[in-house]
Amino acid sequence: MIEAALLCFAEQGYAATSTREIARRAGVAEATIFRHFVSKSDLLLRIVRPLAQRIILPSIDDSRALILDASGDIEEVIRRVMLLRLAFADAHAPIVRILL
Repeated sequence: MIEAALLCFAEQGYAATSTREIARRAGVAEATIFRHFVSKSDLLLRIVRPLAQRIILPSIDDSRALILDASGDIEEVIRRVMLLRLAFADAHAPIVRILL
């Protein structure tokens, strides 16, 4: 269900995704979703929270380390941070689309 929700949210957006569509894609009854999750927003939070802890926060730490280790060339620091952000967006496109 989590994977189906992730794909649906990424493809259609949160507002346009119904729990019926998630259930169909997951191969379960819609009631099954509500046995595990209080609401569609609860399902979204159950997807985003672990990803934030496992993926987003470490990438922020990478940027912070890059800034702290900077040689003083602010343009170079900005360029490197932006390249890290773009690489992150590329590697985690479905999550980025959901968050945006």
